[in-house]
Amino acid sequence: MANAYRVIAGPWLLWAACWMASARSTKPSVQSEAAASRLIHLALLAVASALLVVPAFGISLLGWRSLPDRLIVFVIGAILEMLGLGCAVWARSPRAVREQYHRHQV
Repeated sequence: MANAYRVIAGPWLLWAACWMASARSTKPSVQSEAAASRLIHLALLAVASALLVVPAFGISLLGWRSLPDRLIVFVIGAILEMLGLGCAVWARSPRAVREQYHRHQV
């Protein structure tokens, strides 16, 4: 399990790179969120992330185990992570977007 961080973080980094690359080819938004509303959402997200991740608060929920620390649990979790990220990349792909567009035109 020494390389567990790489196995989990690697797909997320790849997903972020794919997401940013595909975002370059999208049209600008017609509407955007108000600056004050966006700032509130980002602040709440930062607080929630800190409460989940930082053990200094004493309630780090990501350190709590709901399943046993076994290799099979890790492998199943990594597979589910990769499937979920793959679905997110596929949903942003031009082919999937075209299919959605044509489905709504019929």
